[in-house]
Amino acid sequence: MITSAERIQIFYEISMSIGASLDLRKMVKTALPTYLKKLNCAAGAVFKLTKENNGKLEYQKIYSIPRNIEIVKNFKEACNNCSFSGDNEEYRKFLSILPNSFSHSDGQSSHIMNLPDFGILYLSTGQQNFDDYIVNSIIQLNIKFAQSCKACVQNEALQKSEEKFRRIFEDSRDVIFISSEDGHFLDINPAGLRLFGYSSLNEIKKIDISKDLIKNSADRKAYQKYIKDKGFVKDYELLLKKKDGSEITVLETSTAVYDAEKNINAYRGIMRDITERKRMESQLAQSQKMESIGTLAGGVAHDFNNLLTIINGVAEMALLNLDAGNPLHKDITSILMAGKRAENLTSQLLAFSRKQIYKLEILDINQVIYSIDKILCRLIDEDIEIKTVFGENLPDIKADNSQLEQIFVNLIVNARDALRAVEKPDFQKKITIETGQIFFDKDYVSKHPDSREGQYIFIAFSDNGIGMDEQTKEKVFEPFFTTKEKYKGTGLGLSMVYGIVKQNNGTVNVYSEPGVGTSFKIYWPVTEEAGNVEESAITEDILYGNETILFVEDEEEVCRFASKSLASLGYNVSKAYNGRKALELIKNNSPKFDLIITDLIMPELNGKEFIDKVKESFSDVKVIYVSGYTDNHIVNNGLLEEGVNFIHKPYSIKTLAATVRRVLDEK
Repeated sequence: MITSAERIQIFYEISMSIGASLDLRKMVKTALPTYLKKLNCAAGAVFKLTKENNGKLEYQKIYSIPRNIEIVKNFKEACNNCSFSGDNEEYRKFLSILPNSFSHSDGQSSHIMNLPDFGILYLSTGQQNFDDYIVNSIIQLNIKFAQSCKACVQNEALQKSEEKFRRIFEDSRDVIFISSEDGHFLDINPAGLRLFGYSSLNEIKKIDISKDLIKNSADRKAYQKYIKDKGFVKDYELLLKKKDGSEITVLETSTAVYDAEKNINAYRGIMRDITERKRMESQLAQSQKMESIGTLAGGVAHDFNNLLTIINGVAEMALLNLDAGNPLHKDITSILMAGKRAENLTSQLLAFSRKQIYKLEILDINQVIYSIDKILCRLIDEDIEIKTVFGENLPDIKADNSQLEQIFVNLIVNARDALRAVEKPDFQKKITIETGQIFFDKDYVSKHPDSREGQYIFIAFSDNGIGMDEQTKEKVFEPFFTTKEKYKGTGLGLSMVYGIVKQNNGTVNVYSEPGVGTSFKIYWPVTEEAGNVEESAITEDILYGNETILFVEDEEEVCRFASKSLASLGYNVSKAYNGRKALELIKNNSPKFDLIITDLIMPELNGKEFIDKVKESFSDVKVIYVSGYTDNHIVNNGLLEEGVNFIHKPYSIKTLAATVRRVLDEK
């Protein structure tokens, strides 16, 4: 018999072994041997009871002595046959069907005892039987044992949760941070260190967010006021600066952390770098703005061309009827010269708006530059050196030669003016013209939304002049924007370059730094077509005739002027102010018209639709289209369809007469 004092000592030692660790397996490996040793048991095991997906109880062995212990058959059967939803009442019911002890045929005894809300303690007692005191003492110990087991399970779950969130914190591509109210980081993940350019947590903790991270200190104050009022910010845009001084834009979503007195003592949140997105949005916005300005410019040029057709035409007719010695001859000549200058302005506006009609030919870009080299040299000052660096074996491009010459002239003049503005003694002024080829892949196109995938040649005009700041670069392609003195520039040169390049599915970029220089780089798509298209020149001699012509134009003044001009050359001219009236004239006219001249842009029935209806009855009728503005009827992105006769407004009497004569004489 053991004494009461010995029993107290036994259960004290067992109690002390429980809870020795927060690791479940370690704790059980410490406690179970003590149970067996102090209670003189032959074997034992601890089982955790859980519910399977099918609702049945599942027992999971945590630890046993010996390792290959065979638990009693009754326990297995009870677990396998009991449906268990998880509530305590069903669990107690399950335990009630298990007797506290089992007698084996060999005289061995076993006890299965409840570990409340956790599982089962199995003890094989050999041939001894526990008295009630021992059983009750074990039951009390098991309450503590179960609590320790549950604490271990909770600790394990907590560790897994912490590890999970630690991985999120460490692996996140977005910046996760905690900062103090006075502007210092308390913690920040590796993504934050990489984004802001710091090497360690200790280094970034030392910075003052308001001074060293926020670009504008006023933004920090506005941020703090907002989060104080709302308690949080969502997608709050901030302009920040990295350790090296470069600027980045982030979206921040964060919440305020309060102390016991409800005062903000920290902020925790996430930042996402949107610098690249902002750059692309800016590019897209600039592209859309240029598109809108181009639409406006094209519309203005169209209406202005109608006026110039009348002004220049009437002036030209007047000069034909005046002797050179007439006092009015000089005045009317001045009117005509001013009108011609205005024509150039509308031509530049149409080029910018991509509404300029052009004809393509297969060209070698190096040869084009060679051919106008003397012209370019005459445009610059003697103290400017031009250097050419031509790429070899460049593929051909498809372009309008005169448009390319317009581009090169404008770029060389722009470079010359930038060099003139440099005021340095013994300064060597240089312009470099370079050609080469490049391929735009998907990655490049994804970062430059105004470009297309494919093979391009590039033409670069670079100078070491005064350069441009960011504000100037943003506006450099806008029409009428100029940095030149009043009356020394129209502000249309570079806008025309932009329009022509875009019209031909190319792109143009500008790189510049104040005091360093500027480089304009044009990317033009290559072509696999071969051969050159040669256009026959139109003579501008006045050519007379006596054929019958129908002139269709919705602008009455233009219609009267053109009809009068052709009539003065001997032609029989009928006129109509829209397509429907013209159809009536054709229906009632006998004999039929030898030629129809029609404006393209007209209300109700446009020029192309009108001619389509005419050709239903007179398929061989000869047609000349007239417009000051391209549309999608006889042109594709400004490119004239093959076989179409076209006169661009404003036109001279000589051009009109020569085109009419050429078309009438065609067989």
